[in-house]
Amino acid sequence: MGLRTRIRDLERVVRPAPEPTFEFLDDTVRALDELFRTMAPEHVAVIEEDLVAKGCGFLTHDGLLSIRGDSKPTRLTDVAVEMVIAKVRGKYLGRFALPPAVAQVYLDHPDALPLHACQECRLDIPVRPGLTQPAIPVLTFFDACPLCGGEVGYMRPWVPKWTPPRDA
Repeated sequence: MGLRTRIRDLERVVRPAPEPTFEFLDDTVRALDELFRTMAPEHVAVIEEDLVAKGCGFLTHDGLLSIRGDSKPTRLTDVAVEMVIAKVRGKYLGRFALPPAVAQVYLDHPDALPLHACQECRLDIPVRPGLTQPAIPVLTFFDACPLCGGEVGYMRPWVPKWTPPRDA
């Protein structure tokens, strides 16, 4: 099989993703505005700086953050964009907010991930995971939820549990 044949076979299978609809883009702007209303002005400014002034990010046709040039968005911007896209797609199940204390963790600790959550209000809570599997937190930042004071931990009961497939 020659190179031309393989390329032709790939072109039949791989199709570019469709361009985003205006509805998707409008929903994205509305969700971003909703998230910004839960944040401190200085954290909103960081995200706006990343996305607009630095020109380091924009939404691609499939709604993901793409990096332009050498600039790299902060972890706060990455998390905010992931939250917005999940909300627009109807897949964000937690509380849609980035309160100042949580946003500051993402700025101070770029390796923090939203792996914990509040049992009461479902706010995603960042931790710094270790290298073990499952990822046991090396550093936790909150003993209680910064919004409602609820219990915090790796307990996301609203997310379906993944069960490994059985060997046939």
